[in-house]
Amino acid sequence: MPRKKKRIRNKSLTKRSQQKTKSKNSKFIIVLMFISVSMYSFYDITTIGDDYRYFLFVFTVPITLGMIILGLIRLNRIKETLSEENSIFVKIALAGFLILKGFLISFASFGVVAHISWVKLNKNTIKQSPKEYINCQVYRLTSGTSKMAPSVHFYFLDSEESIHINSKTHRKYFETDPQLLTLQLQLREGIWNKYVVDNWKIIKNPTIKENL
Repeated sequence: MPRKKKRIRNKSLTKRSQQKTKSKNSKFIIVLMFISVSMYSFYDITTIGDDYRYFLFVFTVPITLGMIILGLIRLNRIKETLSEENSIFVKIALAGFLILKGFLISFASFGVVAHISWVKLNKNTIKQSPKEYINCQVYRLTSGTSKMAPSVHFYFLDSEESIHINSKTHRKYFETDPQLLTLQLQLREGIWNKYVVDNWKIIKNPTIKENL
């Protein structure tokens, strides 16, 4: 009987310890995501231009590499967690949750570092680039949400692009036929066929270029 009680106590202590660890990990992830999103927004720049290299080298590769490294570091713990479940459906769901968790942590660390490095490289590049002015045909205005600003959608180099605009501009033009609107952009060329937007203005059917 005393041995059984000790085993029960040990199991209870182990479960409590695991619950505390999970709670700490959850809080850590929340704090990490908050800091990362704040840094991502602070260092972000408005760019347009279609090129696969950003998605590949700044988003896909760093996040995938981070998930692999995190997976190797936590491999024993992952195996232990999955082995505790007998149901194949629960294991699949748990594996999906762990992958999602690894993606979020990897994005908040490796992904954000890669993005900030790309932004700084772009900022250094555009210092040597002359300013360019271009008129783009608007095809849609979209209203924002409580967490996202309104957007203007337009054509640039035969591709569909969009940038965020302020609420005042959206209210001024949202009832206007987009075919009657032109977006004037002040740009500087960065890396990988990306253009950094320095300034913008929406106007109606310009006959001459207005100063930004």
